[in-house]
Amino acid sequence: MIGAFVPEMLHLPGADQQIELVKQWLTGRAVIPEIDKVWPRGPPQLDRPLNARGLAAADFDNDGDTDLAISCNRGPLILLRADGAEQRNWIKVSLEGKKSNRQGIGALVRVSAAGRTYLQVVGSQGSYLSQHATPLHFGLGRATAVDRVEVLWPSGRRQSVDHAHIRQRLHLKED
Repeated sequence: MIGAFVPEMLHLPGADQQIELVKQWLTGRAVIPEIDKVWPRGPPQLDRPLNARGLAAADFDNDGDTDLAISCNRGPLILLRADGAEQRNWIKVSLEGKKSNRQGIGALVRVSAAGRTYLQVVGSQGSYLSQHATPLHFGLGRATAVDRVEVLWPSGRRQSVDHAHIRQRLHLKED
Protein backbone atom coordinates (compact mmCIF):
# COMPACT_ATOMS: atom_id res chain seq x y z
CA MET A 1 0.00 0.00 0.00
CA ILE A 2 1.55 3.26 -1.11
CA GLY A 3 1.54 6.15 1.33
CA ALA A 4 -0.21 4.38 4.18
CA PHE A 5 0.87 2.51 7.27
CA VAL A 6 -1.14 -0.58 8.06
CA PRO A 7 0.17 -2.39 11.16
CA GLU A 8 -1.55 -5.66 10.16
CA MET A 9 0.47 -5.73 6.93
CA LEU A 10 3.76 -5.84 8.83
CA HIS A 11 2.86 -9.22 10.27
CA LEU A 12 1.93 -10.91 6.99
CA PRO A 13 4.22 -13.83 6.15
CA GLY A 14 6.76 -12.90 3.52
CA ALA A 15 6.05 -9.15 3.49
CA ASP A 16 9.73 -8.23 3.97
CA GLN A 17 10.81 -10.56 1.16
CA GLN A 18 8.14 -9.17 -1.19
CA ILE A 19 9.21 -5.58 -0.54
CA GLU A 20 12.86 -6.50 -1.15
CA LEU A 21 11.97 -8.35 -4.38
CA VAL A 22 10.12 -5.30 -5.74
CA LYS A 23 13.12 -3.10 -4.88
CA GLN A 24 15.40 -5.51 -6.76
CA TRP A 25 13.03 -5.59 -9.78
CA LEU A 26 12.94 -1.80 -9.93
CA THR A 27 16.74 -1.73 -10.11
CA GLY A 28 16.96 -4.58 -12.63
CA ARG A 29 18.44 -7.10 -10.20
CA ALA A 30 15.45 -9.46 -10.11
CA VAL A 31 12.79 -11.00 -12.34
CA ILE A 32 9.14 -11.06 -11.30
CA PRO A 33 7.35 -13.20 -13.92
CA GLU A 34 3.92 -11.63 -13.32
CA ILE A 35 5.30 -8.14 -13.97
CA ASP A 36 7.59 -9.22 -16.80
CA LYS A 37 4.56 -10.60 -18.69
CA VAL A 38 3.08 -7.10 -18.63
CA TRP A 39 6.27 -5.07 -19.13
CA PRO A 40 9.16 -7.18 -20.48
CA ARG A 41 12.42 -5.40 -19.58
CA GLY A 42 10.41 -2.70 -17.80
CA PRO A 43 8.10 0.01 -19.11
CA PRO A 44 9.76 1.88 -22.00
CA GLN A 45 8.92 5.29 -20.49
CA LEU A 46 11.04 4.43 -17.45
CA ASP A 47 14.27 3.73 -19.31
CA ARG A 48 15.51 7.26 -18.58
CA PRO A 49 15.52 9.64 -15.60
CA LEU A 50 12.25 11.53 -15.14
CA ASN A 51 11.38 14.68 -13.27
CA ALA A 52 8.15 13.15 -11.99
CA ARG A 53 6.10 14.24 -9.01
CA GLY A 54 2.83 12.34 -8.85
CA LEU A 55 1.71 8.76 -9.26
CA ALA A 56 -1.86 7.48 -9.20
CA ALA A 57 -2.94 3.85 -9.38
CA ALA A 58 -6.34 3.01 -10.87
CA ASP A 59 -7.95 0.75 -13.45
CA PHE A 60 -8.08 3.52 -16.06
CA ASP A 61 -9.22 1.25 -18.91
CA ASN A 62 -11.61 -0.77 -16.73
CA ASP A 63 -10.16 -4.12 -17.75
CA GLY A 64 -9.62 -5.43 -14.22
CA ASP A 65 -5.95 -4.65 -13.65
CA THR A 66 -4.28 -1.67 -12.02
CA ASP A 67 -2.70 0.90 -14.32
CA LEU A 68 -0.38 3.73 -13.28
CA ALA A 69 -0.43 7.42 -14.21
CA ILE A 70 2.75 9.43 -13.64
CA SER A 71 2.73 13.21 -13.81
CA CYS A 72 5.97 14.78 -14.95
CA ASN A 73 7.18 18.34 -14.53
CA ARG A 74 7.44 20.04 -17.93
CA GLY A 75 6.45 16.83 -19.66
CA PRO A 76 3.47 14.78 -20.69
CA LEU A 77 1.51 12.50 -18.39
CA ILE A 78 2.73 8.92 -18.65
CA LEU A 79 0.05 6.22 -18.53
CA LEU A 80 1.41 2.75 -17.88
CA ARG A 81 -1.35 0.34 -18.82
CA ALA A 82 -1.03 -3.06 -17.22
CA ASP A 83 -2.06 -5.53 -19.90
CA GLY A 84 -1.62 -9.25 -19.91
CA ALA A 85 -3.66 -10.06 -16.80
CA GLU A 86 -6.91 -10.61 -18.71
CA GLN A 87 -6.92 -14.31 -17.80
CA ARG A 88 -6.71 -13.53 -14.08
CA ASN A 89 -9.70 -12.88 -11.87
CA TRP A 90 -10.38 -9.90 -9.63
CA ILE A 91 -13.00 -8.03 -7.66
CA LYS A 92 -13.21 -4.33 -6.90
CA VAL A 93 -14.90 -3.16 -3.73
CA SER A 94 -16.22 0.37 -3.34
CA LEU A 95 -17.83 1.62 -0.15
CA GLU A 96 -20.45 4.20 0.71
CA GLY A 97 -20.61 5.15 4.36
CA LYS A 98 -23.68 6.37 6.20
CA LYS A 99 -22.59 6.55 9.84
CA SER A 100 -18.93 6.45 8.78
CA ASN A 101 -17.52 8.95 6.31
CA ARG A 102 -19.06 8.93 2.84
CA GLN A 103 -16.14 7.18 1.07
CA GLY A 104 -15.50 4.66 3.84
CA ILE A 105 -11.96 5.93 4.34
CA GLY A 106 -10.36 3.91 7.12
CA ALA A 107 -12.54 0.83 6.54
CA LEU A 108 -10.80 -2.53 6.59
CA VAL A 109 -11.88 -4.87 3.77
CA ARG A 110 -11.09 -8.57 3.76
CA VAL A 111 -11.74 -10.79 0.72
CA SER A 112 -11.59 -14.58 1.01
CA ALA A 113 -11.25 -16.69 -2.14
CA ALA A 114 -9.85 -20.14 -2.90
CA GLY A 115 -8.40 -20.58 0.59
CA ARG A 116 -6.60 -17.22 0.59
CA THR A 117 -7.42 -14.03 2.46
CA TYR A 118 -6.65 -10.57 1.06
CA LEU A 119 -6.71 -7.47 3.25
CA GLN A 120 -6.79 -3.78 2.33
CA VAL A 121 -7.69 -0.50 4.01
CA VAL A 122 -9.61 2.21 2.16
CA GLY A 123 -7.50 5.34 2.02
CA SER A 124 -7.23 8.63 0.22
CA GLN A 125 -3.48 8.34 -0.14
CA GLY A 126 -1.47 8.89 -3.23
CA SER A 127 1.65 10.80 -3.94
CA TYR A 128 2.31 14.48 -4.56
CA LEU A 129 -0.86 16.16 -5.97
CA SER A 130 -2.44 12.82 -6.84
CA GLN A 131 -4.77 10.25 -5.37
CA HIS A 132 -5.26 6.57 -6.09
CA ALA A 133 -8.71 5.26 -7.02
CA THR A 134 -10.78 4.66 -3.90
CA PRO A 135 -12.38 1.39 -5.01
CA LEU A 136 -10.14 -1.36 -3.69
CA HIS A 137 -8.82 -3.78 -6.29
CA PHE A 138 -8.21 -7.38 -5.23
CA GLY A 139 -6.32 -9.57 -7.69
CA LEU A 140 -7.56 -13.11 -7.24
CA GLY A 141 -5.33 -14.94 -9.71
CA ARG A 142 -7.04 -18.10 -10.88
CA ALA A 143 -9.65 -18.22 -8.10
CA THR A 144 -13.04 -18.80 -9.70
CA ALA A 145 -15.22 -17.48 -6.89
CA VAL A 146 -15.17 -15.13 -3.92
CA ASP A 147 -16.20 -16.90 -0.74
CA ARG A 148 -16.71 -13.82 1.39
CA VAL A 149 -16.19 -10.06 1.49
CA GLU A 150 -16.05 -8.54 4.97
CA VAL A 151 -15.97 -4.86 5.89
CA LEU A 152 -15.07 -3.34 9.25
CA TRP A 153 -16.34 0.23 8.93
CA PRO A 154 -14.70 3.16 10.76
CA SER A 155 -17.89 3.39 12.85
CA GLY A 156 -17.15 -0.09 14.21
CA ARG A 157 -19.99 -1.73 12.29
CA ARG A 158 -19.30 -5.01 10.49
CA GLN A 159 -20.81 -6.09 7.20
CA SER A 160 -20.29 -9.13 4.98
CA VAL A 161 -21.34 -10.53 1.62
CA ASP A 162 -21.05 -14.22 0.81
CA HIS A 163 -20.40 -15.63 -2.67
CA ALA A 164 -19.80 -12.35 -4.51
CA HIS A 165 -19.22 -12.60 -8.25
CA ILE A 166 -15.71 -12.23 -9.63
CA ARG A 167 -14.74 -9.69 -12.31
CA GLN A 168 -17.12 -7.05 -10.99
CA ARG A 169 -17.25 -3.92 -8.90
CA LEU A 170 -19.08 -4.64 -5.67
CA HIS A 171 -20.57 -1.48 -4.18
CA LEU A 172 -21.46 -1.77 -0.49
CA LYS A 173 -23.49 0.73 1.50
CA GLU A 174 -22.98 0.78 5.25
CA ASP A 175 -25.87 -0.89 7.13
